[in-house]
Amino acid sequence: LPCEALDMFEEPEEAEGGEVDLKEQLRQMAEVNARRDPALRDLSPEELEKHLGGSAAIEAKVDRTFLSFQKRLSRVPEQVVRWGIGGDPLWISADHRPAEVPPCDCCGAPRVLELQVLPTVVYHLKPHNYCHVKGDEGFDFGVATLYSCSQTCRGTSASPEYIHVQPAPAF
Repeated sequence: LPCEALDMFEEPEEAEGGEVDLKEQLRQMAEVNARRDPALRDLSPEELEKHLGGSAAIEAKVDRTFLSFQKRLSRVPEQVVRWGIGGDPLWISADHRPAEVPPCDCCGAPRVLELQVLPTVVYHLKPHNYCHVKGDEGFDFGVATLYSCSQTCRGTSASPEYIHVQPAPAF
């Protein structure tokens, strides 16, 4: 892969009037997914909603964590790395989060989030342009989080970071 540069800047605040009609978004997502089924393509929106079990059933199937992830990324869609020591990760899914992050191997202090790599990096790096084996067109992941020692310990050796890779959600 080629060498790339990163521009670091503060993420902008959420825009005024940034309220999203969640129910409408859920309906649209369910409709798009259902239209992939050839038997459902010709149904009216009302028939489709009835087929899917109504709006309450549609809402129950949606991963709200993923919607929150999308909304946050919409502030700066081209972001590929989020850096902030001690911050909270922006998870892509409610599943496959670490139950706990192990303490520092050197001093035993808790590790804290240092940075996370977002799946948008795959789009920007275009790894498929550099793969030479058919079927190995790149990689897929949800979020990769990197945790480091909260005490920035130096110990007698370098303190290794802990990395957790959250898989891409299965829709």
